[in-house]
Amino acid sequence: MKRLFTSFALAMLVMLGASGIANAQQMVSCANANMANLSQFTVIGDMNTACSIDVALSASASIEILGSTITDTMPITNTAGNILMISQGNITVSATITGAPNFNIDIKANQGGSGNLTIGTGGIMKIVAMPSSIVYVTNGTSASTGTLQLKSDADISLPANSGDYIILNAQAGTLKMPGGTLKSTGSPAGQIQLLAATVEFPSGGTLSTNQTSGNTNHGVAIAAATITYGGTAGLKMTANGNGALLICSLKVQRVFQIQEILRI
Repeated sequence: MKRLFTSFALAMLVMLGASGIANAQQMVSCANANMANLSQFTVIGDMNTACSIDVALSASASIEILGSTITDTMPITNTAGNILMISQGNITVSATITGAPNFNIDIKANQGGSGNLTIGTGGIMKIVAMPSSIVYVTNGTSASTGTLQLKSDADISLPANSGDYIILNAQAGTLKMPGGTLKSTGSPAGQIQLLAATVEFPSGGTLSTNQTSGNTNHGVAIAAATITYGGTAGLKMTANGNGALLICSLKVQRVFQIQEILRI
């Protein structure tokens, strides 16, 4: 069962041990953080480092990075639990964030209320999810008008047949989507949910949750006041296969063109 993050208990007194929490000061100054059997790996405070976090955590343990700004130039990987990143300002990771099967990647940037977030070159380089996971990226708070941009469909990588969810939330701002196909397909397929005041697609943008067999819920949803596209190819959304829960749930003032909606 997929579970979204709610809140995590934050330890103000931290220690390093087989069942403890990694010390934040050591993490910030480290060149590499390869540690095994931790129950939790928590960083509280600003992070600006070249630190490869590759933690073999105990079952159902989390990596939590909480600060006013988060910057890293090395990979962040959890093989056994959730990854949670919350920043009052921007988040920049110029390497890959990789999650674990059956666990989620939850990224919340600019919780101070303003600023833009990029997934791709110049921001969070790449997010890689494992099967039965949720990738949930939020920029800003409910009143924020900043931009959340996904530069390429390849910048969020899901395995086929995973049933994974992608949720991108730009709040009251703009969600800029790439050309190409953002997808969660196979058996089972998953869901793609886009939330913003304005969702922008270039020509030929495609969202696909096609399911090849089975009868599990899958589909695409966009909630926005305005949806725009570039060029003449429009926007294509597909959710072929049994069990399509929804394909398009729009709260729209202006839809310039939705070229094709398929539900079979």
